[in-house]
Amino acid sequence: MHVLDSTISWSTFSKARKSSPLSLSVFVTKWISNTAATGTVMVARQHRVHDNCPICNAPNEDILHVLTCPHRSASENRDTLLQEFKLWLQSANTSPDITSFLITGLRSWFLDPFGDEPLHETDDASTFVSLSTQLDIGWFALLCGYVTKSLIQCQHSFYKSIESRKHGTSWGRQLSTKLWNLTRSIWMHRNSILHETSSIHALSGLDQLRLAITAEHDLGLGDLPLPYSPFFYQTLPTLLRKSIIYLRRWFMTVRSGRECHQPLHLHDDFTTNTALRAWVGLTPRE
Repeated sequence: MHVLDSTISWSTFSKARKSSPLSLSVFVTKWISNTAATGTVMVARQHRVHDNCPICNAPNEDILHVLTCPHRSASENRDTLLQEFKLWLQSANTSPDITSFLITGLRSWFLDPFGDEPLHETDDASTFVSLSTQLDIGWFALLCGYVTKSLIQCQHSFYKSIESRKHGTSWGRQLSTKLWNLTRSIWMHRNSILHETSSIHALSGLDQLRLAITAEHDLGLGDLPLPYSPFFYQTLPTLLRKSIIYLRRWFMTVRSGRECHQPLHLHDDFTTNTALRAWVGLTPRE
């Protein structure tokens, strides 16, 4: 912790937070505190049944996986974002050594966060030390907006060498903001896949729902009151072809009726699983 205190430019980090839009600031808080709604977090909160990645379906989706998901869609999105980031670095007159270091390093880390780091060659010894110091805190920390004092000083020295009136501190503040936006864009791409495809339903328990509906339909009306009869008029194949919203409502109505009017003959995942019950609209069981 002492190393981080003395290495990271906390004043620059603070200025970047204060100058960021509220939506970005809220995202950064959730991301850094590891409370963003990843698969593992949602399962821990009992809001979802599965913690798989909505893009590649790998289990145990956490914030590291969100950033490095190997699926082609995620990889292509990161490549686009890195190109935009590189254009900003160049427009901000960033040192070529720093630009190469950031783009090459991030691209390599995205492909394999546990692999070997690419070599960052430079003829200037002080620049090499600055890049190495930033590398010591890691690429994940950089994507969280943590920029080292030495990297900022390196950029400031470059500005002076080209007789620019820009200041390294201002560059560092903008760099943190750009990195937060890059990270948030990766998160938003993941969320678009989650909410605009069937992934959200699969992760919420669609397979369990179909099995439970099959069991309920096979059991039939049973001891349910006659007003429930219409729910069993259609064949099971016809029922299972209905929309997911229809299936959830059908099951919620039938299962809640059984729980209210007769001893429960069926014991399945929906009997006690809080996340599944909330998804279909059943009240929690004590």
